[in-house]
Amino acid sequence: GNIVFGNTILFAIFTVLSGIFSEESALETIKKFVPSSTLDTNLEAFELGKQEAKRFLQKLKEEGS
Repeated sequence: GNIVFGNTILFAIFTVLSGIFSEESALETIKKFVPSSTLDTNLEAFELGKQEAKRFLQKLKEEGS
């Protein structure tokens, strides 16, 4: 992966774990501020971060049972 997209991955993780704002709001923010030349890759990075956050939450849930 490209380190440049690390911020987008972390943004997705923060979005899922914090619940401060919706995924839709986060995606709209990305679409508004990310250059069109890297939009698709940033959206993929967001999805990757989102999935990692969900896996983390699932693991916590399983360990807490």
